[in-house]
Amino acid sequence: MLDDQEAAGSALLQKKTAQDIRLKIDLEETIEELSAGGVKNFKRDSHGFTCTSDYEKAETVYFTVPYEKGWTASIDGVKTEIIDAAGMMLIRVPEGSHQICFDYHTPGAKCGMLLTVLGWLGWLAVLLADRKKTGQGRDRFDGLFCTWLGASIILGIYYRAGKCLEKLSVTEWLFGIVTAFILSRLLRLLLTAVKDSGRLKAIFAQHCSSAQCRISERSDPSEQSRTSAKPACGRQTLNTKKRLLLIAGAALVILICWLPVLMAYYPGLFNYDSKYQLESYFTDQESTLHPVLHSLMLYICYRLGAERLGSPNSGLLLYCLIQMVLLAGCLADAWEYVRSKTNKKALSIGTLIFFAVFPVHAILAISPTKDVLFAGFSLLTFVTFLRLMDAMNAEAVTQSPESRKSTGLSILAVISVTLTLMFRNNAAYAAALLIVFNMLRQGIALITKSAERRKGLKGSFTVRFFVILLAGILLMKAGNGILIRRYDIREGDKKEMLPIPANAITRMYSMGYLNTEEEQELLQPYFSQEMYDRWNDYDPHNADGPKFMVSGIRDMQDVLRFSVAFGRICLRHPVTFLDAFLLENQAYWDVLDTSNDRVYTDDPAERNGYLQTFYYEGWGIEHSSRLPALEKALNWLFVENHYKQIPVFGLLCSCGIYLWLLVYLRLKLRAKKRRHLLLITDFYACYMMTQFLGPLVIVRYMYLLMVAAPVFITLLADGSEQDKDCLHTQKAETDQDEGN
Repeated sequence: MLDDQEAAGSALLQKKTAQDIRLKIDLEETIEELSAGGVKNFKRDSHGFTCTSDYEKAETVYFTVPYEKGWTASIDGVKTEIIDAAGMMLIRVPEGSHQICFDYHTPGAKCGMLLTVLGWLGWLAVLLADRKKTGQGRDRFDGLFCTWLGASIILGIYYRAGKCLEKLSVTEWLFGIVTAFILSRLLRLLLTAVKDSGRLKAIFAQHCSSAQCRISERSDPSEQSRTSAKPACGRQTLNTKKRLLLIAGAALVILICWLPVLMAYYPGLFNYDSKYQLESYFTDQESTLHPVLHSLMLYICYRLGAERLGSPNSGLLLYCLIQMVLLAGCLADAWEYVRSKTNKKALSIGTLIFFAVFPVHAILAISPTKDVLFAGFSLLTFVTFLRLMDAMNAEAVTQSPESRKSTGLSILAVISVTLTLMFRNNAAYAAALLIVFNMLRQGIALITKSAERRKGLKGSFTVRFFVILLAGILLMKAGNGILIRRYDIREGDKKEMLPIPANAITRMYSMGYLNTEEEQELLQPYFSQEMYDRWNDYDPHNADGPKFMVSGIRDMQDVLRFSVAFGRICLRHPVTFLDAFLLENQAYWDVLDTSNDRVYTDDPAERNGYLQTFYYEGWGIEHSSRLPALEKALNWLFVENHYKQIPVFGLLCSCGIYLWLLVYLRLKLRAKKRRHLLLITDFYACYMMTQFLGPLVIVRYMYLLMVAAPVFITLLADGSEQDKDCLHTQKAETDQDEGN
């Protein structure tokens, strides 16, 4: 029994509990009632938010978002007034179903962009005026290169910090301009210091050689004659037989260094597109989506292994061995060219070590991807054209008729050009772009009556170059045509041409754009909000997914119509498109970016990082490592992506460093007016233009620049004055022999 006080306390407790329960019920009902009258499908994005409404009568909707001047609101694409309601935002929404969009743009952003453009133009004007005043016209390209590089580094830092161009404030724009200016000056000082140290070494070496010559003049005349018999240009020339033996020896050294990696991933890697290439042949769905010759080569090796050699493992091993031999031969040929063109033993030895020991080469050599053989044959083409240019220059200086050497090099160039074009589909587009670009350059030269340009473009080597290129294109078309008819191969999916537009449109959808009726009407045949909602996988660095969102693309006419519609969309959102384009290709132009090592996954268990070391299942290929410790170490480097923790090694693995090396080489060749070398490197520039339209950045797409890097450095070290001195010396020796 409870006394009166306890009973009163119990009754009070029950009353409070009942009130609390009733209050909770009232609160939940109030929330449900308010939610029922609120907006629907609320989505946030990097620019603001979007939602939908469906009211029976006009309502005033209150948003608990702080009001600022940068906010704009639109209902079904039509701007509406935002009311400042005690620091929050209030808008009037009419009855019916509507799409509401709130966008925030930083006040002064457009002014900041204008100041940026004016700042860059002013900086370039000052740079050019300074070079003209000091008479150092050639050095302006160094300043231009450092300016571009400094701007790319600062822009990359902004992107990695999550700051896109649309979101930068005026202060951030000004800070970026000033920082890029300071960084470009520091890079210029560093580049000048490196060049000055090289000049000092050259002067020191010249004084040493002069002193040695004076000593030899006082010594035995026979010793003097032996000294003077050495090549004046300081390069060791070998006949064809010795050169081929040297190339074979270097290729053997490279192969021996690669064998441990093959044993670690025995019988080779079954990764990248190899599974889909084999599937297309086994399911009678062959297409030109992948290079026909490479797919057929992979299919034949697999069939030989499965039916004649006992297992699919043997077929994969056979393919890897063939690819390793071909790639090692191309790399060895490039090394021999480097050795023959430079007196610097460090460059020659470093090139051989880079080819043989750098593990990226070994891992890609045992990966059945088209990019490996394409890179090897493109390097062979590059070096062959360089040798052909030297041979034709020597013939022109000595006024001798065409030799067997230049004829043989021309034939080899035709073969290598054909193979290069057959192992990469967009290589043909790059070759076509090269021809169009040089036709425009020739037209400009004729219009401006530039005698120097006409002389550079009408030379015998230029004619030979384009004859070889056209012959290679015709042979490629003929070879692919024969294979297509023989195996009844159909056309590839045209969606592969649209990753950049698809990714840009996906970015616009994710930011709440493309809400107007005109924009939706333009994209309705190809792209829809429902398609985006179904995929919903926008990744700023990977357009492989968005390109499959595009529908209604069957032929080139559909591609052109889609491109026109996309162009009209870009005119409405140009900065958003620019952000999408730069972010997708960031690993190309930003030397510090490492987004290319995680474009597919962040999970190391999937063995898909900087390099792919996984094996597709279901094809009878069994991984059986002979060197598990080496496999673990390589996976630690390139799957777990610890390579970037090693400073110099991480820089060698960067995709951007090789593109900037190509840019610097072309600027220096332009400064020295070496137009034939510019013509030879045009293919690399045109190919990279097509790669900038690709779906993502991974190392195999940049591999052709990686293997060509030692040759680029050799051309930078081998100045035009050295070439002229060498040729003049050869001519003087020839004249002396004729006089005797």
